[in-house]
Amino acid sequence: MLIRELILHHLGNGAVHQRGYTLPPSQTPGLRLHPAEEQVDPEPGDLLLLRAPGDGELSGLIDDDLPEGTTVVLLVPTDPAELPVGRVVNALIGAGLQLVEAVVASGQREPTVAVVARRSAATVLPLPTAARALEPAVVGPDGPEKDVLARLLAESVLENLTSRARERVLLAELGGAEDGRRNAEREQQALEQLRALPDELSTVKAEQAALKVERDALKKRLGQVESSTTYRLASKLAGVSGAVRRLPGRPRR
Repeated sequence: MLIRELILHHLGNGAVHQRGYTLPPSQTPGLRLHPAEEQVDPEPGDLLLLRAPGDGELSGLIDDDLPEGTTVVLLVPTDPAELPVGRVVNALIGAGLQLVEAVVASGQREPTVAVVARRSAATVLPLPTAARALEPAVVGPDGPEKDVLARLLAESVLENLTSRARERVLLAELGGAEDGRRNAEREQQALEQLRALPDELSTVKAEQAALKVERDALKKRLGQVESSTTYRLASKLAGVSGAVRRLPGRPRR
């Protein structure tokens, strides 16, 4: 999902504050933006667009005094299968935020997971997760129990995202392994055929030699027959018989 689509989905009438990430101009029309260089404190209903550092350090990244109703879109530059679920959840709970959803951000130069969270006194049910099975009108607990529920729901959403990503990686690896096995089998068959060529060539040569011996034997036998007295006599008789047949017939008296 594009960052712009994510913002439009979760932003009401507030403004967007950019920290560590600047939306490209093509994604800014229709949005009320505070430039990244202007560190204006968010107001209720605003959205804070925040990019996590490349080293994955999230401790203290999000202010813990954001006003009620503030939405945070945390961009974590990592492959979904390698998302540091524990650190992300700790950063959200430490800032008093409840996770709303987590998606893979598109249009980024590197794999990025977008985590959406909100500061709310009421219990926030994340979407789309198993939390949909809960009654939307359920009143969540207060105090420490609220943080426990928020942590449980956040971990459920993020673990679901990472597990599906890991499954895709595993399936891709299995597919690659299967392709490798098939290629190895084809190469083995080709190698066996190459190894069998000398034997086949030897067989062909042996058959050719046997045919040559048989041909030489036939020629020798034919020569013996042609040089025999019987053959010469038969040839002469055949010649005489032919000459007799060619003589003109005598006239009748």
